[in-house]
Amino acid sequence: MASVYKRGDIYWANFSTADGSQNAVSTKIRISVYGPRKARQLALEQAIKWERNEVDKRVSGIDFASLVDSISTLDPSDKTKLALVLVDHLPDSYQTNGDTLTSTITYSDCRDKWLSKVSSRKSADWIKREIVCHRFFIEFVGGDTLISSVTTENVDDFIVSREGLGKAANTINNYLKPVSQLFNYAVANDLVTKNPVKYAQKPGTATVVEWDYIPDDAFDIVINDANDSDKIFWTWLRYTALNPKDVSALTPTSIEADNKGNGRHINGKRAKNGRLARIPVHPNIEKAISTYGDDCFGIYPSKSARDKSNKRFKAALASQGIYSVIAAIRHTCATNLLESGLSLDDVALIMGHSDTTMLKKIYVKHVDQVKAYEAVKRLK
Repeated sequence: MASVYKRGDIYWANFSTADGSQNAVSTKIRISVYGPRKARQLALEQAIKWERNEVDKRVSGIDFASLVDSISTLDPSDKTKLALVLVDHLPDSYQTNGDTLTSTITYSDCRDKWLSKVSSRKSADWIKREIVCHRFFIEFVGGDTLISSVTTENVDDFIVSREGLGKAANTINNYLKPVSQLFNYAVANDLVTKNPVKYAQKPGTATVVEWDYIPDDAFDIVINDANDSDKIFWTWLRYTALNPKDVSALTPTSIEADNKGNGRHINGKRAKNGRLARIPVHPNIEKAISTYGDDCFGIYPSKSARDKSNKRFKAALASQGIYSVIAAIRHTCATNLLESGLSLDDVALIMGHSDTTMLKKIYVKHVDQVKAYEAVKRLK
């Protein structure tokens, strides 16, 4: 009788073959993907299916190749009759609809089959991303929905719903990657006739991200009304031009005294690109460190916490009539440094850029507009 056993993270199947011998085959069903109970259930079902196929071979006494050879000897009318009879014996996962063959397997079941095939060749990080990205689409269309009933219009509606939640184009396209891969599998296995994601109106990703400059008076109001953690976090961003992740990685040892003068600076490598961070510490940051001590460091170490702070920042800015995100603090700091007279090379060094290309392309825009306006006013 068919049975299963664990070998590492994967269940293997033991079953009897048509000639009476025992066969051991990997089901490729990972425990880390489905959990112990679900994985064992799926693996056992696969083992039973394999054994049943072997029994059918033994009972029928004819293999598929021999059967095809026999059919080839029939005359055309008998072949037509045979085709009509075979329709009544199709597996439960298929139904006929006119001249097309349509799968009646649910979306979730099809995904389980797909993952059982590919998970053994994928890394743990890939599986984690697949689970995180795919669940939004499954929640939208419903896991019990037939995969054959999911249309391009459903995908378009999903995209619109994500855009309505303020999700960026890259984020939405990441949600759709595993969906498209699943449908490619379904097409290859004749479960559906086409991949609906391929024809959807996917959001473009080549657009330049726009941002709003944050005036000092608006910034002062937003920070004064914030909780202590946000106040500290946003102050770091305001006066260092660091990325949020870089600010979260700061420790008390990141602050060093200058070799010359009485000031201090941030010294260390950036969390995002590994480049050197050597940034003067602003008096307002010194004031925060004096007030809050070590609580100024390691603020919001998780991405989830930083994202929540970003939402609060957006809402607070919106109350001041400015619609922007936390990343705009870095942009605003760069603009202020350029307006103060620092060269492009100096600002690029503070921001951790390898050259001034990005500054010229994005950050300088506001400064150039101000300078151009002042120059036009001077015309006689």
